Amino acid sequence: MAITGNNVLVGASGGGRAAMSDAPQTSLEHHYRADTGVTVATGVSSWEDQNGSADFAQATTADQPAYSDTSGANGLEGFTFDGVDDWMTTASIAVQQPAHVFMVASQVTWAGEDHIWAGIDGSGGHGNQFTQDWYSSSPGVGIAMNTAPICKNNDFILDTFFLWDVLLDGASSHITANAGTPSTGTGAADFDFRFGMTLGANGAGDGRWSNIIVSELLLYSAEITGSPLTSLQTYLNDQYELW
Repeated sequence: MAITGNNVLVGASGGGRAAMSDAPQTSLEHHYRADTGVTVATGVSSWEDQNGSADFAQATTADQPAYSDTSGANGLEGFTFDGVDDWMTTASIAVQQPAHVFMVASQVTWAGEDHIWAGIDGSGGHGNQFTQDWYSSSPGVGIAMNTAPICKNNDFILDTFFLWDVLLDGASSHITANAGTPSTGTGAADFDFRFGMTLGANGAGDGRWSNIIVSELLLYSAEITGSPLTSLQTYLNDQYELW
């Protein structure tokens, strides 16, 4: 059922939904899903953290991503960031390395260095950023994701939902699409979320917006490997049919 007006969607779910508690809980700092804790005015004005208190928010109507109960992965709920001026942010995340981010999302359109999410620095600007083909503390330094058929010319295939698995842990950093082989690179020594996180743009909405659809986001304060990683992949793939 579509949401209209100034309502909060709490605990509603579409077909194939699992309990959020089915995701591994050890080291899980923040967990967001597009069917739960969503406030919609014209667009999405807030997205509640279901495993903490770091709610994403956007008070400016023109900058709010659009909500749909069918636009997300597997025809479930999703937020669409328009790539022009949509972004959401929270200053309440304080995770340093190692940080392990899992996002179910698709890229709708693509331009070089569009920023999918960014860490916020101590002055409120962007301290680091993640695009589909690399992440870094300065452009061009980081990890390239080039594995066919997931990527073409360093970009994820457009309009296809993937699990983006991004580990931020210095020289051990990696990017993985779905349950594939991690791509490693030069690392990201100073990449973390000590002062918060912005979705859909570079820092506090100051440029480099991304046109993406997001269905779920999890942030861990340790690398997830072995059976917990398998459990997390199963939890997400059972709902979204990603691979």
